[in-house]
Amino acid sequence: HQLVSEQPVFYENLEHWMLEYGFQLIGPDGVMFRLDSGNEHLIVSLYVDDGVCTTTSEALYRQFLADLSKKYTLSDSGALSYYLGVAIDHDRKSGVS
Repeated sequence: HQLVSEQPVFYENLEHWMLEYGFQLIGPDGVMFRLDSGNEHLIVSLYVDDGVCTTTSEALYRQFLADLSKKYTLSDSGALSYYLGVAIDHDRKSGVS
């Protein structure tokens, strides 16, 4: 119960941090963010206390995680295999997911 009541405050704080960091909201639902840094891009999708990122730059991704971890405790589950009830299968050789 306490976690549920704190959830909107957590999300508002996180959203504020993301926007100050330079992200822009994508779409009307407020769960997708995009960061553009020159020709590099980072997209983050948030759901409750979980998130997934995609990027054109490993360096941009690592810097974002380093900065975010200064404010929030993060855990890394490795390569995405399951998200919001959808199984994810990667074929890195062909670039298909």
